[in-house]
Amino acid sequence: MGGFLAGGLAGTAFASPVQNLGNHLYFGDPLMTPKQYITGIAIGGVTGGIVNGGIAALNGRNF
Repeated sequence: MGGFLAGGLAGTAFASPVQNLGNHLYFGDPLMTPKQYITGIAIGGVTGGIVNGGIAALNGRNF
């Protein structure tokens, strides 16, 4: 699960600020705070680990 967790963390760490900046520029949404960024990374990592680990387990690979 470590690789899946790291993948979820890395993906969220990169995509979250890009999406937030795009939403800020296009829709006028507020920029996220550092606390929101860290929380989002944690949630993305756990979610990525669970979902991708579950898919791996269903395919007979290690969770």
